[in-house]
Amino acid sequence: MTRKLLVVLMALLLVTGLVNAFPRKVMIEEFTNTYCGPCNTAAPGFSAFLEANVDNIAVCVIHAWWPGSGDPWYAFNTGDNTTRINYYGVNGVPHCRVDGIIDTYPGSTAGMEAAMNTRLAIESPVEINMLAIRDGNNLNINIEVNSDDEAVSGNYKLRVAVCEITRDYNAPNGQDEWHYGMFDMPPTASGTTFSIDANSTETFDFTVPWVSTGFPAYDADNLIVSAWIQNDASQEVIQSEMTGIAVPYDFEVSQDRPTYLVDPSGSVEFEFDLFNRGLNEDTYDVTVEADLPGSWSFEYTTPDGNENGNSSITVSSFAHYVSNITINTADVGGEDGMLTFTFTSPNAPTTEFVLEYYLMTAPQVLLLNNDPAGDYGSYYTSALDMVGEGNILNYGEWATAMHLFPSDVFGDATVDAVIWYNGDAGAISDDVALAMQEYLQLGGNLFISGSSMPYRLRTFELMNLIGAAYQTEYPYADLANGLDDDPVTDGLEFALGEGTGADNLGTPTTMLLREGGALCLQYDNISIRRAGIRSSDEYYKGMI
Repeated sequence: MTRKLLVVLMALLLVTGLVNAFPRKVMIEEFTNTYCGPCNTAAPGFSAFLEANVDNIAVCVIHAWWPGSGDPWYAFNTGDNTTRINYYGVNGVPHCRVDGIIDTYPGSTAGMEAAMNTRLAIESPVEINMLAIRDGNNLNINIEVNSDDEAVSGNYKLRVAVCEITRDYNAPNGQDEWHYGMFDMPPTASGTTFSIDANSTETFDFTVPWVSTGFPAYDADNLIVSAWIQNDASQEVIQSEMTGIAVPYDFEVSQDRPTYLVDPSGSVEFEFDLFNRGLNEDTYDVTVEADLPGSWSFEYTTPDGNENGNSSITVSSFAHYVSNITINTADVGGEDGMLTFTFTSPNAPTTEFVLEYYLMTAPQVLLLNNDPAGDYGSYYTSALDMVGEGNILNYGEWATAMHLFPSDVFGDATVDAVIWYNGDAGAISDDVALAMQEYLQLGGNLFISGSSMPYRLRTFELMNLIGAAYQTEYPYADLANGLDDDPVTDGLEFALGEGTGADNLGTPTTMLLREGGALCLQYDNISIRRAGIRSSDEYYKGMI
């Protein structure tokens, strides 16, 4: 989650008789309890409201000591939770206060939005700018309040709450996801006396101890700080703000895509995005491991020029540096290689990002290895090695368990045939199935092997293109026989449970013929026991 350093110029509510000058954020205070059944019922609607309106609100969720006394949020901070409940005189949960003065049911998304919109329509006499920084064992909060042409004085308080964005917790009431639970209200829930002259700025600083263990064990990526200015005479909130937690040094690295299939002698462009999300400029160490064929080359851009080895990249606070990576291949199909980039910073020693980029040159025959155990690949590679003696053909093996196989993989590559095989435990991803479907539609030659494949592909259009459908497992079979005069299988016979076969005697699968399909393999020479089906269509060339 990208943390916001400074959230400005979205402010809050109404003060009668003051000149309203700033847009507002609306303060949402919900009251709940982990033993409250109706609170669980209200949770989906409240969560939907929060997600849809996070840019317009600040949030603080207060936990009560009833109807059950074991609520962990209440137990962690009994004083501040009790103070806020007594402040409003809340005597039932779930309950919600919008800007302190509108009572509403939190489970009604429409009702919550109506109350919020009522308040958004009213400008505020002040704006709140806020910065929350983790510094070692403390969370430091700096708040700046600016006024316009009118002063604000009277019975006003500035209140601050440190809240958790989300937590998975299986509560006694059946609710398992909780949002914006309050952990601390510095200095206390009673707040800090507030007033401001016209056209002025007031600043406030608070320090909260950082909780590293037990409940709640703070996570900077999962905390927010809400601040609001409230008239204690009327309970009306006139402005609020909410921000995430910043740290002096922090970063993240992302990539556009991790894999590619390209024709021989082709070049491929990858990229990485190095984002400094800390408060200070930082320099990052980039370590590169190149596992590429000797005839390939690569380089990547840095602010100081192109590099083909280790480097250092300096990025300003809250800025991005996007590097373009170019890999040049040779005129040989079926070669593959990988670049591994590791990113570290001496100033953030616990953070490390490792990105891998995998590339293969398009072979004549692509072995798509969907078998994580690697039990069956040698059957195909040994056969292709014999066929390929004398450089008749080349092949490449892509292990989908190790390298993502994207659905658009054939956009820049030409492959004569694909053999897609699956082990007993190999899962079928949507991307791989869609890529094979596109390959078949582009006129490719596809052979699918694996006793579980008809079942796992039963919901994909790919099966219809071949003219096949899953029927059932057929546990009693000894042989798979080709059909006389079939252009592919005539004369073939396989023993399922002996010799060098796959030894899958217990799990053969039978299929149904669909329009566009032709039977090409059968169990024990019995035609209704369909072991293999191929496309009979002139265009689609697939077999399973």
